Amino acid sequence: MRTESCGDAGSGSRPESVQPRAARAQSGRESSAPTRTVVVIGELPPPVNGQSKNLAAITADIIACPGVRLVVCSISSGRLRGGLPGHLRKTCKHLRAWARLIACAGRSPRTLYLVADGWRGLIFTCVSTALGRALGYELVLQHRTFAYVDRRNRLMVFVNRALGPRGRHVFLSEGMARKFFTLYQPRRRFEINHNLAQSLAFFRDLRAMPRRRPGPRLRVGLLSNLMLTKGLDVFLDLARRSASEGLALDFVLAGPAFGPVEEAIIRAALAEPGISLDWRGPVHGPDRLSFFREIDIFVFPTRYRYEAQPNVVLEAICAGVHVIAPDRGCIREDLARLGGTCMARDDEANVSAWLEALRDVAANRVALTARRAASLRRVRAEILGARRHYEEFLRVFSATDPVRNAAT
Repeated sequence: MRTESCGDAGSGSRPESVQPRAARAQSGRESSAPTRTVVVIGELPPPVNGQSKNLAAITADIIACPGVRLVVCSISSGRLRGGLPGHLRKTCKHLRAWARLIACAGRSPRTLYLVADGWRGLIFTCVSTALGRALGYELVLQHRTFAYVDRRNRLMVFVNRALGPRGRHVFLSEGMARKFFTLYQPRRRFEINHNLAQSLAFFRDLRAMPRRRPGPRLRVGLLSNLMLTKGLDVFLDLARRSASEGLALDFVLAGPAFGPVEEAIIRAALAEPGISLDWRGPVHGPDRLSFFREIDIFVFPTRYRYEAQPNVVLEAICAGVHVIAPDRGCIREDLARLGGTCMARDDEANVSAWLEALRDVAANRVALTARRAASLRRVRAEILGARRHYEEFLRVFSATDPVRNAAT
C-alpha cells in the first residue's frame, strides 16, 4: 500500500502519518497484489472542522484497503477565514490537484474520490468531476453540505450528469439521498456513510471516563468553532435570560472564537454580573471528552447554511447528553432516531423559543435521565449499523474486492 501527497506539506494531514501500522507492515508483502490508484480531492486540516476531520479519518482507512495506492490532494485554504487570499490558495491547490489527476491517468484501475463543495466552490467540483470522467476514473462523490440539497443548484445538475452511469454518490443519510434525488435526475448509484461511523473510538473513550455526579444545577454546553452563524449569540442570550429568571443552569462554552468580533462578544458576556458562564477555549483529546462528560444538555443553535450532520451533535448523544438543535441538514432525522429536541427552522434565532425548550427539558430531571439512557441504548446500535455501511463503502476502493452493485 503506497501513499502520495500533492499540495502543501503543511496541510496538516500527510497520509503517511495516518497509515495504520499493520498496513505499513504488510505493504512489502502486497507489492505483487492488484493495485488500485485512489485520488482524493477534498479539504483536510487545517483548519479543523467536521468536514476536514472526517475526511482525514476516511483517508486513513482507505489506505488500509487491500491493494490501494492513495494520492491525497488537500484543497483547504488553511484557515477558517478565507477571504480573497484563501480563495486564491484554494484555486492554486485545485490546479495542482488536477495536474496530479492527469499524471495518474495512466494507472489502471483508478478511482477519484472527491468531496463536493457547497457554494461557489461547486465550480471546482464541476471541473474535477468532468476531468475525472474524461480521464477514465471511476467517480465517487461525497456530499457533506445541504446548500444544494435544500435548494436546486444548476452546477450540481451538471455534476450529477458528469458523474455518469458508473459513478456513485455518497450521502450522510437516507433522508439526504431522498432529498437530493428529488431535485436531481437521473438517479445514480449511492452509498450511505453516516458520521457515526467515525464515532466508535470516541464512544469507547467516553465509556472509560467517569461522568460528573449530578449537582443541584444543570450544565448547558456549546462546543463549536464559535461564530454567530453557529449560534454563539443565541447561546449567550440564553445564559443571560436564564440568569435573569433565576434558573438553576450553568453555561459552558468551548471552542475557538472565529474572529476578534466573536471574542469580544464572549469576553463582554463573561464580564457581565450574575451570568453563570465558563469559556474553555479550544478543547481537544481528553479535554473534549471531559467537556461532554461534564454537561447535561447540549444546545446547538446553528443557522449555518452549509450545516449537514454536525459531529458535535453526535458526540453529545454518544456521551448521553440531551441535545437541543434546529431542523438543519440531517439533524431532525438523527434526533428522531437517537433522541433529542429538534427546533423549528423558523425559531433558529428566537431566544424565547430556545429558552422555553431548555426550560421544558430541565424542569423534569427524572425524565431527562430516562431520555439520556434511552439515547445511549439507541446510539450503540446505530454506531454498529453505521460501521457496517462504512465497511461496504470502503470496499469501493479495494483493488481485490470492489463493490460494483448499487446501494439502493
